[in-house]
Amino acid sequence: MKVVVTGAAGMIGSNLVHGLNAIGIDDVIAVDDLTDGEKYRNLLGAKLSDYLDKAEFYERFARRELGRIDVVFHEGACSDTMELDGRLMLENNYRCSKGLLDACQAQGTRLLYASSAAVYGDGTAFREEPGLERPLNVYGYFPPAVTPRHNS
Repeated sequence: MKVVVTGAAGMIGSNLVHGLNAIGIDDVIAVDDLTDGEKYRNLLGAKLSDYLDKAEFYERFARRELGRIDVVFHEGACSDTMELDGRLMLENNYRCSKGLLDACQAQGTRLLYASSAAVYGDGTAFREEPGLERPLNVYGYFPPAVTPRHNS
């Protein structure tokens, strides 16, 4: 099984990589932005088949240059709930995720992603329904989660 983990050097992504390794999945492509080079420590001891910068991965994956990928675990996003730069959040958390979803659909690759409780914000009920979403900040408004389109 060939797996991609975006946000692989972050807390959730790195634990996912180590968990995949623990069940015998070693063909893992780690994807992240290592501008903060200290995050490499989270992947110490991990078995990876490749490591790609996030910008390189998204372009190459969309062009089908990485071969058959069975599943993408999408954990990559700006997770700072205090971030106020709406353009950054739009590009990084929404457009990037939407482009990945489109590429996965085109290639028949499963996409599993982490969403955030920030999307539900100040709602009175916890159900995955757009009418119940009450985001309290731009992070909740542009979540890393995207809703798949269904062709009619």
